[in-house]
Amino acid sequence: MAERGREDTAIIGLLFHGALRRSEVAALVAGDVEAGEDGTALVTVRQSKTNQEGARRDVRLVKNGYAAALLALCADLDSDEPVFYGLNGASIGRRFAAAARHAGFKATAHSG
Repeated sequence: MAERGREDTAIIGLLFHGALRRSEVAALVAGDVEAGEDGTALVTVRQSKTNQEGARRDVRLVKNGYAAALLALCADLDSDEPVFYGLNGASIGRRFAAAARHAGFKATAHSG
Protein backbone atom coordinates (compact mmCIF):
# COMPACT_ATOMS: atom_id res chain seq x y z
CA MET A 1 0.00 0.00 0.00
CA ALA A 2 1.30 3.46 -0.86
CA GLU A 3 2.18 5.83 1.98
CA ARG A 4 -0.83 8.12 1.35
CA GLY A 5 -3.23 5.18 1.37
CA ARG A 6 -1.66 3.81 4.55
CA GLU A 7 -2.01 7.22 6.24
CA ASP A 8 -5.63 7.62 5.12
CA THR A 9 -6.48 4.10 6.32
CA ALA A 10 -4.90 4.81 9.70
CA ILE A 11 -6.74 8.14 9.98
CA ILE A 12 -10.08 6.49 9.23
CA GLY A 13 -9.40 3.78 11.80
CA LEU A 14 -8.42 6.28 14.48
CA LEU A 15 -11.41 8.55 13.89
CA PHE A 16 -13.97 5.79 13.42
CA HIS A 17 -12.84 2.75 15.40
CA GLY A 18 -10.73 4.57 17.96
CA ALA A 19 -13.23 7.44 18.35
CA LEU A 20 -10.40 9.98 18.47
CA ARG A 21 -10.93 13.62 17.64
CA ARG A 22 -9.04 15.18 14.73
CA SER A 23 -6.71 17.09 17.08
CA GLU A 24 -5.98 13.88 19.02
CA VAL A 25 -5.00 12.10 15.80
CA ALA A 26 -2.76 14.99 14.78
CA ALA A 27 -1.03 14.95 18.20
CA LEU A 28 -0.10 11.24 18.14
CA VAL A 29 3.55 10.28 18.34
CA ALA A 30 4.86 6.80 17.61
CA GLY A 31 5.29 6.05 21.32
CA ASP A 32 1.52 6.43 21.77
CA VAL A 33 0.92 3.39 19.56
CA GLU A 34 1.71 -0.18 20.52
CA ALA A 35 0.87 -3.53 19.02
CA GLY A 36 -1.84 -5.38 20.87
CA GLU A 37 -2.98 -8.98 20.62
CA ASP A 38 -4.28 -10.42 17.35
CA GLY A 39 -2.98 -7.59 15.17
CA THR A 40 -4.73 -4.80 17.05
CA ALA A 41 -3.19 -1.46 17.96
CA LEU A 42 -3.49 0.17 21.38
CA VAL A 43 -3.43 3.95 21.15
CA THR A 44 -2.80 6.15 24.18
CA VAL A 45 -4.47 9.55 24.00
CA ARG A 46 -2.30 11.74 26.23
CA GLN A 47 -4.58 14.78 26.28
CA SER A 48 -8.11 15.31 25.03
CA LYS A 49 -11.02 17.67 25.28
CA THR A 50 -12.28 15.78 28.34
CA ASN A 51 -8.82 15.01 29.79
CA GLN A 52 -6.92 18.26 29.20
CA GLU A 53 -4.30 17.72 31.88
CA GLY A 54 -3.72 14.09 30.94
CA ALA A 55 -4.67 13.09 34.48
CA ARG A 56 -6.14 9.72 33.56
CA ARG A 57 -4.99 6.97 31.23
CA ASP A 58 -7.03 6.85 28.00
CA VAL A 59 -6.27 3.90 25.72
CA ARG A 60 -8.22 3.18 22.53
CA LEU A 61 -8.32 0.00 20.45
CA VAL A 62 -7.95 -0.01 16.68
CA LYS A 63 -8.53 -3.27 14.78
CA ASN A 64 -8.11 -5.00 11.43
CA GLY A 65 -6.48 -3.31 8.47
CA TYR A 66 -6.71 0.03 10.23
CA ALA A 67 -4.41 -1.25 12.97
CA ALA A 68 -2.04 -2.77 10.41
CA ALA A 69 -1.77 0.56 8.57
CA LEU A 70 -1.17 2.47 11.81
CA LEU A 71 1.46 0.02 13.07
CA ALA A 72 3.22 0.13 9.70
CA LEU A 73 3.38 3.93 9.86
CA CYS A 74 4.97 3.76 13.31
CA ALA A 75 7.38 0.93 12.57
CA ASP A 76 10.39 3.05 11.57
CA LEU A 77 9.70 6.08 13.77
CA ASP A 78 11.37 7.01 17.04
CA SER A 79 8.92 7.07 19.95
CA ASP A 80 8.78 10.89 20.03
CA GLU A 81 8.22 11.36 16.28
CA PRO A 82 4.77 12.40 15.04
CA VAL A 83 2.79 9.66 13.32
CA PHE A 84 1.25 12.16 10.89
CA TYR A 85 4.08 14.61 10.37
CA GLY A 86 2.90 18.01 9.11
CA LEU A 87 -0.82 17.33 9.57
CA ASN A 88 -3.02 19.27 11.97
CA GLY A 89 -6.65 18.80 12.99
CA ALA A 90 -8.00 20.62 9.94
CA SER A 91 -5.87 18.68 7.46
CA ILE A 92 -6.80 15.41 9.19
CA GLY A 93 -10.45 16.37 8.67
CA ARG A 94 -9.91 17.13 4.99
CA ARG A 95 -8.11 13.82 4.44
CA PHE A 96 -10.94 11.90 6.11
CA ALA A 97 -13.62 13.71 4.10
CA ALA A 98 -11.74 13.12 0.83
CA ALA A 99 -11.34 9.41 1.58
CA ALA A 100 -15.04 9.15 2.46
CA ARG A 101 -16.04 10.89 -0.79
CA HIS A 102 -13.75 8.58 -2.73
CA ALA A 103 -15.56 5.61 -1.16
CA GLY A 104 -18.96 7.10 -2.04
CA PHE A 105 -19.94 8.31 1.42
CA LYS A 106 -21.09 11.72 2.56
CA ALA A 107 -19.07 12.25 5.70
CA THR A 108 -17.07 14.77 7.64
CA ALA A 109 -14.31 14.14 10.15
CA HIS A 110 -16.82 14.95 12.88
CA SER A 111 -18.95 12.01 11.77
CA GLY A 112 -15.95 9.66 11.80
